[in-house]
Amino acid sequence: MNRQTKNNAGSRAHNAALVLIGDEILSGKTRDSNGNFSAKKCFQHGIRLDEIRVIPDKHEVIVATLRSLISDYDFVFTSGGIGSTHDDITYLAIATTFGVDLMLDRDYAKGFIEYQRKKGRELSLESLIWNKSPLLKMATFPVGAKVLRTPGLWVPLVVVENVYAFPGIPQLFESMFENFISKTEGRPLTLVEVFTPHVEGDFAAQLAQIQGDFEAVSIGSYPKMPGEADYRAKITIEGDDAELVHQVANKVNDMLCALD
Repeated sequence: MNRQTKNNAGSRAHNAALVLIGDEILSGKTRDSNGNFSAKKCFQHGIRLDEIRVIPDKHEVIVATLRSLISDYDFVFTSGGIGSTHDDITYLAIATTFGVDLMLDRDYAKGFIEYQRKKGRELSLESLIWNKSPLLKMATFPVGAKVLRTPGLWVPLVVVENVYAFPGIPQLFESMFENFISKTEGRPLTLVEVFTPHVEGDFAAQLAQIQGDFEAVSIGSYPKMPGEADYRAKITIEGDDAELVHQVANKVNDMLCALD
């Protein structure tokens, strides 16, 4: 068997939930990658991503979901539903969740117009307002929201209390999430991976006992996947107490050695 240790950096413990919004994900028309990306980045920066939910583009469902999460998590991230079409209702749902109205942010609307001009499309704020253009939805935010900028992008990161509204397009989501999370300090997490030639059934009962004895760490067990290295199972031990993680990893190693 062999063993690998991974660490990240930070100073405070945070937890988070991610809400993936979109009928296209639930119907299979779009394959989600934002969940996997955010999970990796949260771990790297010491934030526990404890929950991912996938929900439809329904106002009442988004509101109910956010209300069920905001009191339990430091960060509630949303992905999707911030465009200009009829099913882009995330900003409205966030406003409803916190009992505020929506208001046009003229500065961001002007930034959007400038962005469109660079692409060869001439618009004016006055004509968009006069014609009640749906394009203005992308610059109409909940009252009191913080609007954070990502270098090189027009798309805003809209924040109301602990809810952070990201776009659903993976390229935009990844750039904006990376920019945000890199500035957010969390408590260091330690991950130890133990690889063994034994199959999971050989040690399942013993591993369950170790997990029961050390509830402050999280232990996982995974069979070898096709194309991976020469082992039959991988056991992961992770937590924010590095000394305890290594203590448990040693017990797992001892347990596996006793099977040889």
